[in-house]
Amino acid sequence: EESLQYYLKALSLLHNTLGEEHVQAALTYSNLGNLYITMKQYDKALEYLIKAETIHLRLPESIDNAHNYLNFGIVYSRKKEYDKAIASFKKSGEIIDRIYGKDHWRVADSKNNIGTIYYYKGDFSNALKYFLEVMPIYRQHLGMHHNRTAIAFHNIADTYYQLKDYEQAIRWNQKSLAVLIPDFSDTNGTSNPAFSFCISNQMLMPVLDLKIQICMGQAELSSHSLDALKLAHETSTLSIAWIDRIRTEFKTEESKLIHGETAKTFYKY
Repeated sequence: EESLQYYLKALSLLHNTLGEEHVQAALTYSNLGNLYITMKQYDKALEYLIKAETIHLRLPESIDNAHNYLNFGIVYSRKKEYDKAIASFKKSGEIIDRIYGKDHWRVADSKNNIGTIYYYKGDFSNALKYFLEVMPIYRQHLGMHHNRTAIAFHNIADTYYQLKDYEQAIRWNQKSLAVLIPDFSDTNGTSNPAFSFCISNQMLMPVLDLKIQICMGQAELSSHSLDALKLAHETSTLSIAWIDRIRTEFKTEESKLIHGETAKTFYKY
């Protein structure tokens, strides 16, 4: 509420000094839209994003316009208007492409957003197409041990899981584990890491959880169902051990809430 009042006062000042069509007014409109997104007031967010877009379209193309379309995409995805979300993320990516080049990691962010929307729509083939395009850009420009690279591997694994291609799902999920855990490089799906130190990265939770789900899926279809169930149990045990270690080694209330308690809820422990 305090931030909202600040932006509204700033907007009034800008209108009086620079005029309603100045680029700074567009940035303030966009910031107000983003603020209303965090407040979950999506119709109000759209109102200000549209005002920002109207100004941006009369100005030379800029990264600020791309960010505004990104916010449009977020609003439409929250409202479950998925086709509009895809169109907005594509516009954002096209602008970033023209400014930074097609292999920039921000272009990959746009592709990842589009893939995520297709995933939400249940169009897993199109989701997989975009996730596979994202992965090499993150890996090349951000490095193998960047969180975005881990997310890219995980998204590919999750999509293969939804397509019931468990062999590919486990392979890509192991890649995500290898990114998140520096002392683990084995991409063999039957192995699990032994933590040499406490890993605080919250991304580890969905990666381990997905591995359990993949194993359960394999158990339903495979003649080696007992092996798959054993691996699911081993991964569950590892997950619980990781949660307990977080609780022990991270002392602040914030870390306990974010890591320990969130993990406990995630794993139904």
